[in-house]
Amino acid sequence: MGRANETAPKFCRGCGAEILIIKTGTFYGRVVVEAEPVWIRQESGGDLFFTADGRGVHGHEVGDAMDDPDTECLFVYIPHKGRCPNNGKAPRNRQRRPSGYGR
Repeated sequence: MGRANETAPKFCRGCGAEILIIKTGTFYGRVVVEAEPVWIRQESGGDLFFTADGRGVHGHEVGDAMDDPDTECLFVYIPHKGRCPNNGKAPRNRQRRPSGYGR
């Protein structure tokens, strides 16, 4: 039996946002990314992004790639970890048990 389709959209347990899981080639293993890709201008020292094939690239997000036709832009995904308010963790149920429970 194979794994479930990793390119199918899923939902974050922490914030409910739509996410994708991209399998990377080396260091990162699998990475949780935002479902909507963005255009970036590739530059060293920029933020970390991931391509659809799992390659990590650094760059800066650009508004619209079609504004300047001379700019070479990449279509990439933003890691979800930095954007999730709960860091991808499901909220804990903090209800107290009634007194005398389990005795």
